[in-house]
Parts: sequence; structure tokens; C-alpha cells
Amino acid sequence: YMLSISGSGTLGFYDFWNAFVLFFSDRNSISLAYINSLVGSLIVIFIYHITKQLYDKKSAKVAAFLTAFWPSMFTWSIQNFKEPISAFLIVVLMWAILKLNIKSSLL
Repeated sequence: YMLSISGSGTLGFYDFWNAFVLFFSDRNSISLAYINSLVGSLIVIFIYHITKQLYDKKSAKVAAFLTAFWPSMFTWSIQNFKEPISAFLIVVLMWAILKLNIKSSLL
């Protein structure tokens, strides 16, 4: 019975995330697409900062532009898949590790 009410066929983290969002948004299904689109667009900011720290400002602008207008990001966000959230968390983790590495090398 539990498998039949699950969105992905198993009870994974993403199903609980969907339930959490739908509970607070009064079961408004557009809120999931909005959150995915918002998170997908925030990736650009972190990509810019990561690239700027590793290379230069021109490379950071190119990387941010390619990230923002990459066709697969639009496709994943519009179809409400979990990849924008996963990609966002991976990029934030990379940014945090880079910041930690820079701070530890300055000490």
C-alpha cells in the first residue's frame, strides 16, 4: 500500500520533501515547480563565485552564462524533477569546501 502512494515507487527522501512542501503550500502543485526553478537559478550565483575564485572574472561570467542558459537546466526545472535541488546542494558543497580550503591556507 505504501508503494502505491509514493511518487517514485519507493519512499525516498524526495517523496518526503514533496510531502513537506505540499503540506505547507496547501497542496499547491505549482509550488514544487517554483522551488525547483528558484533553486536552479541560484546555482548560477555559486558557479560564478567558484569560477571567480579558481580562475578570473571573465571565465566566471562565461561559466555563469553557460550554467544559466544550459537547456537541460530549463528542462529539469520545468518538469519538476529533483535534479535542480541535487545540483544546488552539490554546488553549495563545492563552494563551501573551496571557501574552507582558502581560509585554511591563509592560516
